[in-house]
Amino acid sequence: MGGMGFFELPGMIDPKTHSMNNVYIALIGIVLSFILGFIATMLFWKDDTSKNQVVSNQDVTTKDTLQELIESPLEGKVLPLSEVKNEVFSKGYIGKGFAIEPTKGEVTSPVNGTITTFFPTGHAIGITSDSGIEILIHVGMDTVNLEGKYFTPLVKKGDKVTIGQKLLNFDLEGIKGEGYSVITPA
Repeated sequence: MGGMGFFELPGMIDPKTHSMNNVYIALIGIVLSFILGFIATMLFWKDDTSKNQVVSNQDVTTKDTLQELIESPLEGKVLPLSEVKNEVFSKGYIGKGFAIEPTKGEVTSPVNGTITTFFPTGHAIGITSDSGIEILIHVGMDTVNLEGKYFTPLVKKGDKVTIGQKLLNFDLEGIKGEGYSVITPA
């Protein structure tokens, strides 16, 4: 036994059992890594559900969170952005936000700022707030295919806007009737 290393198991020197012991050690290592990973996740994981919440008039914000008050641009049911059936939005590739299932065909400005983009089809509006926050409001999914039908822009690129100002009217039922989702990422 004098030549046996610290981590060697009895029988590992025997060539007949050497490869089988290596398999057992590898399996034990894999199982242990899964167990330790699970335990570490349970100890250190935090659920940050605040990422997709809408700020209301009564919420107090700091420069580290939103830098300013952001109002909802639409009336309706607020949904997590992860529920949008388009990975560009649901995976957060173009930023954080939320989605709204609108009950009224009207988009209002969520901030004081400037219209930086207004798609010719009227389905999407980009706003840069006075403090520099960029916001994209995209009415529905694949509604660009409607080529402007059902959308009535009320402002244009370059216009200064204020919180609550109407930016766009859209025919909610007309869009739904064409088979498009009206869930709106913002």
